[in-house]
Amino acid sequence: MTGRSAEVVILASMSVFGLLVGTGYWFLTYEVAGTLLLIGFGIATGLGAAVIVALSGSEPGTPRGGTSPIPRPGWAPFALGLGLGGLALGAVFGPWLAIGAILLALVGGWIWLSMAMGEADPRREIDSGDD
Repeated sequence: MTGRSAEVVILASMSVFGLLVGTGYWFLTYEVAGTLLLIGFGIATGLGAAVIVALSGSEPGTPRGGTSPIPRPGWAPFALGLGLGGLALGAVFGPWLAIGAILLALVGGWIWLSMAMGEADPRREIDSGDD
């Protein structure tokens, strides 16, 4: 192992997979759309890995211990996802479902954002303090 983060290893592996499968797909089928999608997937994940490698350690808010903080568990992300799913179903089943889903998504998003900001504020004070 070269000491790279797990994200870089996964993205680089996905990039190689997309490029190899896209190339093989072209020679087997000569179908343009699928080939472009697979090769585009390989290029995009490769760029993602390159950006992570280029920016690693230069982020001002990165923790000093080398690990990312784990957020506290909560129901807000689930409520947001449920609201967005209900909003999509509201397009089919009518506006009443969409109105309830919008309210659920807004409340879930607001709570999630409030919790994230509350967790980040003490960390910002520690990171900006004198060492």
